[in-house]
Amino acid sequence: PGEARPPRHQDAGLLTQLDHVREDLRKTTRQLLAKDRRLEELQKRNEELAWEKREALRRVSDAEAERDAKRRHFHEKEQELLALQRKSEHQRAAIEERGRRFERKEEEHRVQSAELQRQQKQFDEIQERLPPPPPPPPPRP
Repeated sequence: PGEARPPRHQDAGLLTQLDHVREDLRKTTRQLLAKDRRLEELQKRNEELAWEKREALRRVSDAEAERDAKRRHFHEKEQELLALQRKSEHQRAAIEERGRRFERKEEEHRVQSAELQRQQKQFDEIQERLPPPPPPPPPRP
């Protein structure tokens, strides 16, 4: 029975110290839980931002593809337009050449017609000066 017990005062001090340690532990636990929640929120936000970035890149890629397709289509239409302009110019030149040939032929026809009328007039004048032709011989029996 001679065991020495620490004084009660020391037990009270240890209990107070234990209470402070428990309180610090609860406080630290709350802080860790709050930090865990904040970390989860940041990770979730990071995932959302990564998804938004992927979506933005996809939209940019789609827009670039559409722009490139429109450029190709525009270039094709430009080439078609140039081909049609060349064809039109060629047809215009052909029409002008036909018009010139027609005018030359028309002039040749006028000259030939005038020459024919002059020759017809000469022929008529010569025929008027000639005596009438002899009557045909009677048919033979």
